[in-house]
Amino acid sequence: MIYNIPYRTSVNIELETLQQLATDPRMVSIKECGGTLERMSRLVQETPLRVLAGEDSQNFSALCLGAHGTVAASAHIMPHWHVRIHQLLQRGELEQARRLSVALQPIIRNLFAEPNPAPLKLLLAQQGWCENTLRLPFLPASRELCERLWANWQALQEVDQ
Repeated sequence: MIYNIPYRTSVNIELETLQQLATDPRMVSIKECGGTLERMSRLVQETPLRVLAGEDSQNFSALCLGAHGTVAASAHIMPHWHVRIHQLLQRGELEQARRLSVALQPIIRNLFAEPNPAPLKLLLAQQGWCENTLRLPFLPASRELCERLWANWQALQEVDQ
């Protein structure tokens, strides 16, 4: 899998470069975090790569544009929602998929309100999946963010029923 995460590397892999890389049989997919839906659409249409959305807030739009799936941090806390959205879109149930995607947006915003992975680790720890320990230079999520995330989580539980 090719990772295109320009905000981490300061380099956005050009479409032409990806087309060349795709000629290598070992290069079968890309996690795309390039930031624009226009680029996502071009990747889907102009390369043979299996395109996976890497920006949680754009997952729904990317799937609607033909992305093959997602590599989503938020899927760690609500995997069944991500699977359901993908299944609904495959069946053409756009409104149902949109409703679930919109409901996820507040928690997605808060998962990235402070440096990743602190907010995600906090929520996973609150559910008993891991300890809320981080190695430097990462610091724990703030108390304010903790409260917002937990409120988001509880709101999702109500929608999920």
